[in-house]
This record gives sequence, C-alpha cells and structure tokens, in this order.
Amino acid sequence: MVSLSLVTVITVVLFLNRSNAKYYHYASYLLIFGCSLLGLYWIHNSLYVIGGLPFLLSVFSTGFLAFYVAAFYIVALVLSRVYTFSTLEIAAVITALELLRSLLFSGFPWLEIGVLGVNLPLATLAPFLGSYGVTFVIVLCIATLVNNFNFRSVFTVLSLILISFLVGLINLTDETKAPIKILLVQGGIPQLLKFNPDHELKAQETYYSLIKTAISNDDEIDAVILPETALIRPLEFTNKDFLEELSSLIATSDSELLTGIPHVKNEKWYNSLLLLKPNLKNPHYFEIVGEYHKQHLVPFGEFVPTGFKWFIEKMRIPLGDFSKGESIQSPLIIGEHRIVSNICFEDLFNSEIIEHLKQPGLENESTILLNISNLGWFGESNSLKYHLMAARMRSIETSKPTVRSTNTGMTAHIDYRGTVKTILQPTKPGYMVVEISGRAGQTPFANYGNTPILLLSIFVLIAGAVRRIFR
Repeated sequence: MVSLSLVTVITVVLFLNRSNAKYYHYASYLLIFGCSLLGLYWIHNSLYVIGGLPFLLSVFSTGFLAFYVAAFYIVALVLSRVYTFSTLEIAAVITALELLRSLLFSGFPWLEIGVLGVNLPLATLAPFLGSYGVTFVIVLCIATLVNNFNFRSVFTVLSLILISFLVGLINLTDETKAPIKILLVQGGIPQLLKFNPDHELKAQETYYSLIKTAISNDDEIDAVILPETALIRPLEFTNKDFLEELSSLIATSDSELLTGIPHVKNEKWYNSLLLLKPNLKNPHYFEIVGEYHKQHLVPFGEFVPTGFKWFIEKMRIPLGDFSKGESIQSPLIIGEHRIVSNICFEDLFNSEIIEHLKQPGLENESTILLNISNLGWFGESNSLKYHLMAARMRSIETSKPTVRSTNTGMTAHIDYRGTVKTILQPTKPGYMVVEISGRAGQTPFANYGNTPILLLSIFVLIAGAVRRIFR
C-alpha cells in the first residue's frame, strides 16, 4: 500500500511539474512538502509530548525539518523543469540529491524513494545497485511513462520490471551453518516512564518476566536480545539483585545476553550493545565477551550540535553526551555466526552497514544483521513502519537476514530477501523466538557501495549539460 502511494505521488508530482501552467509547479512543490510533513509528523511527538518543548517551537521545528527534506526534491524538480531534463536526467538529479541528503549535517535519510519502494518488483535490484539505485530506476520508470506515454515507454518499463524479476532469482549468498535460536524481547516501556528512576525496577521486572516465560517454554535458546537502552544505567550501576537473578535465568538455558545499555570505557560514555555471558562469580554477575558502540549519533538525543545549547535547554529529554564508537567494529559471535550490529537509526545508512561487512574474512563467514532500537520517542507512528522498511532494504542489499529487538516496535525477523517472517505487535510487551541462519558471501552492492550509482548519476547530468552547451 505504501509503495503504491509512493508511485502515485511521484507520478502526480512529475505530471504537475511538466505542465506549462505556473500554479501547477507550485502545486507539485506543495504536494512534496505535504508528503514530507505527513511522513515526519512524529518529530513533534518527541519534541513536544516527550521533550516538553514549547508547542509553537515544536511545530516550527517539525515543519522546518519537513521543508528541509522536501527541499532536495523541489530543487530537483526546479532544475528538471528549467533545463527540460530528459527522463534519465530526472532520475539522476533526484538520486544524487537524495544521496547528498544522507551525508549533509550528519545525514537524515528518512523518506527515501528506494526504501519506500521496498515492496515493488524493482527492489530486487538492490543487491546490485543499493537503495539509491532503486530510487534511480523507480523515478526513471515513472518519468518515462509521464513524459511520453506510449507503447515504447510501456515496453521499456515492463522490460525493466522483468529484468528485476529475473535478477531477484539469483542467490548471491549461501546458507552455510546450522541455525541458531534467538529470543527477541520487546519491553513496550512508555518513553515518558523509561528514564524515570521510580519506574526502573518495574521495567526490569517486565524484561525478566518476558525472558522467564520464553525460557520456560523453550530451554534451547542460544541468545537473548534486549532493545536499545533496555538497561538505562551502566552495568556497574544496575541493581545487583536484578543482575544476579537475570544471570541465573540466562544460565539455565546456557544462553548469552545481548542488551542495549550505556557503557563506560576509558572514561568515555557510549550508547552500546554488550554481549554478556552469565558468571555469578563476576562482581556484576555477567562477563562482557563482546561489545558494539554506536558510531552514528543522533543530534540533540546523543550529542549537542554546536550552537544549539539554547534549544536543548528548553527540553526535558534526558540527553546523552555520548562518544562515537569506531567506524569499523568486529562482529559479535554467537555460536558459529557473526552478528553485525547497529543501533537505532544507524541502519538507515546503507554505506555504514556494508563497511562492517567488508572486514577481511567476513565474506566467508555466516553473518546476521542485528538492529536494536528504541522508537518510544515517536509513539505508534509511521516512523516505526519506515524503520522496518529500511531494515528490510538492508537485508535485500546485503543478502543477509536481519533480527530486530525494539522497545516499542517493530521487533521482527527478516529473511535475506527482505521478507518479514515474524513480527510483534508494536507498543505492547512481548517476545518471539526465531531460528535464523546467517549467510556467507557478499553482494555487488556490499563490495562497491553507492559509488557506481553516484558515478552514473553524475555522468548522466554532465552528459546532459555538455549536450546543451554544444547543441
């Protein structure tokens, strides 16, 4: 349904933009801004409802961010109309500007066309071209039909869809190891209560109860995974009675625990995922056997951008001053599988995901992608659905399965083709046990990243400019 809406919106926008009537141009720009605002309204929830920012300032901030996102597509449309771009040039300029948006000001890759098109047949091109390549082909197909709707244009689009279907039949990675059994836990902790000290013990009881129920029904679980900041204090400051009980419980099924938690290392604070092995002789009842530290931090939530201290002083969000993790970090090892981890919106950045997969030897290892998140800031909004779409696209691009453990959704198991195998109801406490096998091998996109589609877009635009100069 979302993909169908995406196709409709792009079609209408391109149709309005090619009209000679000036007010049609303005209508296309307003439509883009309206769609961006509809896709990002949840920002207001985090700023006003959770953060306590003054209402008007929150509305303005949300609207400004929506305009920022829309501006890249508006610029692309203005250029395409002023210079009478060909269909190839329209696809190239939109793709190039979408890529630029993922890089500027630490990047904001929400509402990208390729990700929103994850359900379309063209998404099967992602293992070769990445999500931005999917953006290019989606826009190319629609622009081809809008600019000149005839038998030839329809044949061209149908040919691209057929090629995508055939490409989707190719297996680029191999299942090489026996599956492992993973318990994914969703706490459903309301964000307004998550960092409330009076509610901390209740949240711990929720997680303990869910894990206990799951283990009592299945004692062959290899790993238990809790969401981002499921434990809101570093291990050394977390309630000892809770840690002792949790360690004993995890040990009964000979499992290991992966949990989101703040972590202090070398006097620096990190937003981390720790792989913990039960050890009642340890002062903290767990031994740290693996760690991942978030390396792409969220402005205002995990660090304060220069010049914006005044902004955060108006909010009551428990902001962190975290340090960045290394850009390349070793995978966490569960049995014979390598877990390539990311935290929260890091899986929106496809170039960063594949950097972890490029480590020497990892192409021959059985690999699983793991995302832990807490989107409780945004309520039961479309941000949860888009984040799931992004995770699905990362699986398609890399041909690796993904597991997601989130606080309020979407907790899910995604196979290497991007299909959601199992999912929990958002915002509600729950758990699910999944059997999952990693896959060995690398896709062309994992090897070459966004460089080919960026070079193609630049070449198309330069060729078009040269053609205009010398015609």
